[in-house]
Amino acid sequence: MVRSPSIVPGVGPDVLDAGRTESESDCQDSQFEYSSPRTPARDRSDTAWEVGPALRRLRSRAAQLLQGFGRWPVLRHQFASRAAKAATCFALLSLFLWPAIYNGQPLFSPDTGAYIRGFDGGMVWLTGRTTAWTTWASELRGPRQLAHNPNAEEVTSLQSPTFIIAGRSVSYGGLLYLGELLGGLWASIAIQAAAALAAIGFTLRLLKLFSWTKFVFTALILSFASSLPFFTSFLLPDIFAGLALLAAANFLALGQRLTRWEEIFWISILTAAVVFHPSHLAIELVILAAAIVARGFSARISRTGVIALAVAAGVGLASELAFGLIVQKVLGVPVARPPVVMARIVADGPGAAYLREKCPDAGLVACEFVDRLLLNSDAFLWDTSPVRGIYAPAPVEKRRQLGNEQLRLLVAVLAYNPVGQATAWLNDGFQQLTTAGISEFASAARQASPNLPRIHAERMEASSLWKKDFPIDFFSAVTIFTAILSLVFVWVTLIGSWKVVSVEQKIFCFVILLGELSNALVCGALSGPHERYQGRLTWLIPVVALLLYYERWVRSDVGKLVPSGPLAPTEAANAALSAPALGHAKIVLDRRAPH
Repeated sequence: MVRSPSIVPGVGPDVLDAGRTESESDCQDSQFEYSSPRTPARDRSDTAWEVGPALRRLRSRAAQLLQGFGRWPVLRHQFASRAAKAATCFALLSLFLWPAIYNGQPLFSPDTGAYIRGFDGGMVWLTGRTTAWTTWASELRGPRQLAHNPNAEEVTSLQSPTFIIAGRSVSYGGLLYLGELLGGLWASIAIQAAAALAAIGFTLRLLKLFSWTKFVFTALILSFASSLPFFTSFLLPDIFAGLALLAAANFLALGQRLTRWEEIFWISILTAAVVFHPSHLAIELVILAAAIVARGFSARISRTGVIALAVAAGVGLASELAFGLIVQKVLGVPVARPPVVMARIVADGPGAAYLREKCPDAGLVACEFVDRLLLNSDAFLWDTSPVRGIYAPAPVEKRRQLGNEQLRLLVAVLAYNPVGQATAWLNDGFQQLTTAGISEFASAARQASPNLPRIHAERMEASSLWKKDFPIDFFSAVTIFTAILSLVFVWVTLIGSWKVVSVEQKIFCFVILLGELSNALVCGALSGPHERYQGRLTWLIPVVALLLYYERWVRSDVGKLVPSGPLAPTEAANAALSAPALGHAKIVLDRRAPH
């Protein structure tokens, strides 16, 4: 580089440069050049070089291409990584649906038709469009107003435009209706499986345990050793009972860690669950009450979680009221509630004893059936035989009266024999807690078949469950064994490593366990012990066990990095986690220190 003579008399450029370091001199020389009156500085602008706008754009584009070419290996790696993750998620989603895939169609329940036909009735009333599920809804419009579906057929239904039953959510019916429109109800169970898979991933992330290895391993265990894939493949809202309990545990234990999108996801799960079935709402109210009490003793219970549970409970109660008001407004008839409480207390014994002693003076419609009261609450409600059933074969008006007087009968029975009824409820809850399996899916398919549209009935007759080729009893035993083994591991870990397990993990575990107990009491007391009621939650016990194992594993690996000393387990973990950062800082300081 050629420099012009100094303009300072008697001082040359070497003297001026003496006060600058070598790096400063190079930096300044790279930015500009010295000039003198006799030698004008060179103008390096595009104007001096006479470069036009087109050439400038060409240079800019060339620079972008070169930059992009330099980043291509990184972009290719990112694309391959994302493609691999997407393929992994799709494979895990398929595993969560393997019972339906193996069976050849989703798993049906006798109640599946009640859900989808309720929503179908609303669509018939709004649009006049019928489907293969349309039965009583065709009466909502005149024959000339219907857009007739050739696949629609007549199937016996307990409901009618003059008798709408509560408890069969039209909201969940909408999910099934969507699956029917997209083909064979597969989309409905795919949404359920996707929600479960996302819930597992978010839970691992919130507990700071997420890695793709743990995510895949957890999904594999749940797919083949738990009840989860059977309930994601099931056309009932049972899967949302477990998802709602998982949402409550995340909110109450880890509410302060939630991002905005995670809050939206979990509150959506909670609200969907309480709208889909009244039993979910009852369990959520029990957990909310316990959380409010616990919040008074410990601030570690997330306030965000309490608020989220309260909001979801409000939505659930509002949806129940709104459904009744809409039906009353549109059809002009009140919503009827099946007498599930009456059927249960009669089957428990105290209710039957009260009716036999007090009737006919009690003035109840149930007194008309006192000569054939049943010890099976399901037969009391749903058996259509006039000889064996009570509620289903009764005329519409008597059905409505039985539902309306059940709370009156409950109060009378509690006054008549409070100890006997309380003992019966506790016994029902204990039996429900110890009755967990999935073998009922085989009988559910045959019970559902008579009320299915012909297209689904024909597919069912070709399914593995119908042909008894599905090893349902084997997998039922596996899920029970896994749940018991996981429960033992959870209790041993909590008792033996109480000081090591984090507070968040403890809260998480107790919310899940409280949900299991609440579910047993609610379902056992209201409907009686059934495998399916507890089986819908048993998959959460292996989840809790795996989370505790992962945390112990992480803490044990971290503890190996910590020097021996009088540190508490939590302090040791924090010290080990901060060791890499401290080591990096020491290296930087060593490099800067003079030698």
